[in-house]
Amino acid sequence: RILSAPGTNNLFAGVAAGQGNTTGAGNSFFGVDSGKVNNANFNAFFGAFAGLANTSGATNAFFGNAAGSANTTGSNNSFFGQGAGRTNTTGSNNVFIGNNAGNPNTSTQVSNSVAIGTGAVVEQSNTIILGTNAQTTIARGKLVAGFPTGSSPFTPGAGWIETWSIPNGPDGIFAGNLVLRDFLSRPTSTAGPICYSNFSFGSTGGVILNRCASTFSSVEDKTDVQPFSGGLELVKRLDPVSFKRKADGTAAVGLNVEDVIGAAPELVIRDEVAMVDKVSAESLTVVLINAVKQQQKQIESQERQLKEQQRQIELLRNFVCSLDREATICKEN
Repeated sequence: RILSAPGTNNLFAGVAAGQGNTTGAGNSFFGVDSGKVNNANFNAFFGAFAGLANTSGATNAFFGNAAGSANTTGSNNSFFGQGAGRTNTTGSNNVFIGNNAGNPNTSTQVSNSVAIGTGAVVEQSNTIILGTNAQTTIARGKLVAGFPTGSSPFTPGAGWIETWSIPNGPDGIFAGNLVLRDFLSRPTSTAGPICYSNFSFGSTGGVILNRCASTFSSVEDKTDVQPFSGGLELVKRLDPVSFKRKADGTAAVGLNVEDVIGAAPELVIRDEVAMVDKVSAESLTVVLINAVKQQQKQIESQERQLKEQQRQIELLRNFVCSLDREATICKEN
């Protein structure tokens, strides 16, 4: 049936559509039991049982069978799809798109949230959910998150993250700070090192950043602690090189990891599949510390030898002079 009254400027189509409306105005209900007990204004319910329980929720748009069917007082919601927002009762300002998208049950009400995708579930307010755990979200273009309205690019303290691309240069992510969850367990006053490791997944790959224990950290972070004496002998086997970086042509000096693995394998870091990754700067520093200490011992030993030789020379001089004061050595100052 089609009705245009009671109320003002309403249009109802379907068995029991808008049946209980007495004062609501500006509503459009299409489908069996759609907006059956509504008495609010400016709602649009399309589909059997859409907005079925709505009483005072206003300016809602529910499209799909049973979309928003449990909503009672929630307002300014947009639900699109079979059963979208079907367990929302009092939440407002939500956008749920996709079959059965929305809050998980009637005991969990959210507001100002977005869920997009079949079965996409949002469980807290002020939250945006794209898809489900079984799906991968891909942004083909530029992605900007947390950019404050009216702020300028690179505004200090803006708290945002953006993907960027430099013409003829690298792509990447620009952000004020990078917070790693694993660091949250550390005391706020404790600085911690970041390690990276290469990984591959199918035909793609990248680098994983995570917290790691520095080789210069507390003994409490280590097990099986043993003395390490590698120093000068290791350094002698290393062959520094000068080179230009392929990426930008800048000149630099360093070591080739392929050379180091043969000369001093203990200085090489391997990735998660035991492939040679890079030379460990921390391990190299330890080797240089040992080398300096060993060289200093050599210097101190030579100084002692020189002093002993000087003492013996002086004894020999005194002996010679006791026999012949006119000897040349006795006349030298």
